[in-house]
Amino acid sequence: MLTTEFRKLLQLHLKPRLNQLGFMGSDHHFRKNSDEHFIYTLVIQGNRYGGSCIMELGVHLDFLPIGLSGKADNHNLTVYDCEFRERIEAGIPWNQRIFGPAQAQAGWFEYGKSEADAIRTINRMYKVFKVRGLEYFDQFKGFPKPILSISLEELKAGRSKQQMSMGAPLDLRLALVIARTHEFVGDLDSSLKFAEWGLNHLGQAAGLKPHFEELISRITRV
Repeated sequence: MLTTEFRKLLQLHLKPRLNQLGFMGSDHHFRKNSDEHFIYTLVIQGNRYGGSCIMELGVHLDFLPIGLSGKADNHNLTVYDCEFRERIEAGIPWNQRIFGPAQAQAGWFEYGKSEADAIRTINRMYKVFKVRGLEYFDQFKGFPKPILSISLEELKAGRSKQQMSMGAPLDLRLALVIARTHEFVGDLDSSLKFAEWGLNHLGQAAGLKPHFEELISRITRV
């Protein structure tokens, strides 16, 4: 089955159920605004070779710019714009993971050969999303705690289980997110601490330099 055909079935058999959970969008891009500044996103990404897809999740904060370009059009936000990202695997039974085709082992959802096969796959995708997807988004409840609970010492120590579970960006990018969040809630001292640490540890991440410098300049002018 072609991805274009599968997406038509997503429109009929998945989109209405996602709408009931508060996720709005097209046949493969969906988003939901929380009441705590977090934006939750879902994309159903087709395999470039055809025949299967995977679900990716993203979380962004509505006061953050989108990417390093600085654009701020949250209405068109997708998973690919989000600071926090995670993938939901298909939950293939162990015997299929070991003996099945390569795509099944990688956690891709197979379209199948017929419409009935595809609808069964879509039903399974919804069940997986309703459990694992919502569990992932639940980590971000209680703004600003999910972000500001990450201390600078923890950031210096390396990638923690919490950061991996959240699908957090790597240390310097995460430091910028945390610094901007501290600024947003009015804790300028903490914001400056994260921003200065990031600026002093850029290494090869020179693209982040103007963003740390701009933040530091804005804070020190207050």
